[in-house]
Amino acid sequence: MSTFETKEEYLQFISAWKIATNAEEAKSKRLVCDHVQFNWSYHGYTDEERTALEAKGYIVNKSGNRYTIPDGGHYKEHGWLDSSHYIFHSMMRGKDPKRGFHPKSKRKLQYPNSPWTAFVNGALRLEYVIKDAEAYIDHLGKGKGHKSLAGNVSKKFLEPFSGLLELSDLLRIDMEELANARKFHR
Repeated sequence: MSTFETKEEYLQFISAWKIATNAEEAKSKRLVCDHVQFNWSYHGYTDEERTALEAKGYIVNKSGNRYTIPDGGHYKEHGWLDSSHYIFHSMMRGKDPKRGFHPKSKRKLQYPNSPWTAFVNGALRLEYVIKDAEAYIDHLGKGKGHKSLAGNVSKKFLEPFSGLLELSDLLRIDMEELANARKFHR
């Protein structure tokens, strides 16, 4: 059973989800960065090695234990949607929270990990976001405005939805159902 009372609420949620998933910020990017190479010998670089590295355009630090290759490395910047957003999407639509999480893995996992690690981490983060929203709304209801309870975690969680979803939408999630789904795979 979905959490929506009217068709308009459902359509607003779906349009917010489409905006979030189609945004440029939702896509992961591979970006160029500087690469640092360390020299673990005790003497550092000799003068010949230092001039050869600097001739290639590398930057050798003063102590001589490392050099930097400008634009020589890459890192991946992830998009702004993570596993907790997808669990939120499933639960808002009345689907199983584990929907979309596949328990099989092609690689061998180390001892504490399980195929459900991403789901458990996402569920814990979603629980934290919901509790943050509850505490913030409760504080506002009492007429108290405190800087430490500003609802920043839940506001940051809802940021991809371009203001179409509010903190009250987070409170529609059944915490008991989420906790039971998370505990099933321990």
